[in-house]
Amino acid sequence: MVFKKESIEDRLLKLDQALGVLEGYKGITSDSYLSDIKTQWVVERGFIIAAEMIFDISAHILSSVYREYRDEYEGIIRGIADKGVISRTLMGELKGFGGFRNVLIHEYVTLDSRKVYDALKGKLAALERFKKEIAQWVRLQG
Repeated sequence: MVFKKESIEDRLLKLDQALGVLEGYKGITSDSYLSDIKTQWVVERGFIIAAEMIFDISAHILSSVYREYRDEYEGIIRGIADKGVISRTLMGELKGFGGFRNVLIHEYVTLDSRKVYDALKGKLAALERFKKEIAQWVRLQG
């Protein structure tokens, strides 16, 4: 696979868009969130898009630049941290995000909206840092 800077940049823009939407809901109260299915769906979809962009970007870098292939989300994130693409601190902050993505995608019938609300309150900073660290890494690639 060939490294495609434009592919990364396109996904960073989509990630930025998703984070912008999620940020708009960051101030919502738990009661308001839990009582509004439309808001829940918007936030869930925002997290799905953010997760897909993060794992697409990471897998593309790992496979095209380093010729490494991982079949687990945690392994993909660990792989780009091992290569210095993202910081170890960020790797730790993203721990469990692959599982969270899978719950959003596959367990929507039994999804605990409180966990999504908790992620809205606690994960956005890490997702923003991912965007910044990847953008910086891309700039260094020329």
